[in-house]
Amino acid sequence: MAEKFAKDQRTKRPAARAEYYLVAAKIVLESDGDLNNLYKYLYRCFVSLGDAAVENSRPFDSVRQLYLEAVHLYGKRTDVEHDEQDVVNAVIRFLYSLFNNQALIPMTGKNMPSLGEALNRLIEKHPDMSRYFAHVAYLVIHSNFAERRLLKRMYQNHTLHNHAIKYFEQCGLDITNQTTEQGFTGLWDQFKKYRFDKQRQILIELRGLRGFEPTQHWLVDNLQKISTLIEELELIRCQPWRVKRRLVVRSRRRPLAAY
Repeated sequence: MAEKFAKDQRTKRPAARAEYYLVAAKIVLESDGDLNNLYKYLYRCFVSLGDAAVENSRPFDSVRQLYLEAVHLYGKRTDVEHDEQDVVNAVIRFLYSLFNNQALIPMTGKNMPSLGEALNRLIEKHPDMSRYFAHVAYLVIHSNFAERRLLKRMYQNHTLHNHAIKYFEQCGLDITNQTTEQGFTGLWDQFKKYRFDKQRQILIELRGLRGFEPTQHWLVDNLQKISTLIEELELIRCQPWRVKRRLVVRSRRRPLAAY
């Protein structure tokens, strides 16, 4: 029943749609516990929350976090025979959110581009793609669906391929075998390990700051390190399990419509 109500909402009232899907997920947990159904309702809930965040002019980082969680959960399903339009829309809206312009994010079927068109628009029109490529990279490594649908396109597109290689080089990865598709895919495996190691190191550094009161002199001497740490924390903050945990906690305090 909750799923039917959610579908009836379509693109209207996304916050209400998210509520219905969350109810459906709870019913699954309390009944048969089928994980595929659980992931189906949860991923649709996060797509709806992302849509609500766009509709309510929430910060674009928040929009991206919600869509990222949606495609991450979708990738956990084992019963998918063909890709659902909701997850395709989530990836497209994630990509368009990188323009940081609410009016550009396609929200209805009438103006919904394909994934290929979304990537081409990003390449041709984004004023600072080199800076925002990290978000695209995070989408790929945190979602089986995004990896499957985007990686080949990125290898075949000269501009995106160059952005990826430049970004990986900045991360200190070995880019000597990037000319073949297999080598390019291997770079993404390297990047996953790099991000995991980087996150672990940052968490270690943060634990070391507990109870530490920095002086003005220390802050001046470490401005660059602090700036880098903040950028890394922004990316870690987008990781799916952290978003999911915050949603569970916040949903106890306020309705999903607050998003």
